[in-house]
Amino acid sequence: SSSSSSSSSSVVATAAVAWSCAELRVHKREALNTVEKIAKQQQQQSTEVASGPEAIALLRSAWACLALSGPMGTTRQLMAPTATLDSQQVMSSMAPSDLRPLQQLAWQAPQTAAPVA
Repeated sequence: SSSSSSSSSSVVATAAVAWSCAELRVHKREALNTVEKIAKQQQQQSTEVASGPEAIALLRSAWACLALSGPMGTTRQLMAPTATLDSQQVMSSMAPSDLRPLQQLAWQAPQTAAPVA
């Protein structure tokens, strides 16, 4: 649907801003508020499994939350919709700059019992 597509592009764009802020360590409070909004939005769509650009955006948001010392519940909530995705497919869609953050999430996932794609 058009609403779902618009929501997905909004998540991708918003996640990119939060990711950038976390990378640069600027606007921490605003970036954390942003990822928490993405998590709430995702919670409302809880039956949907993320895919493509939206899945990558959720993983980037989860890393931003982790990097900004956000709540682990929010980090897990952002990672959850990607848990059933094929990890090879997700990895092939990610940029080289995603590798280190994804490794950090993968390390954190067993610590918090939340799988990473």
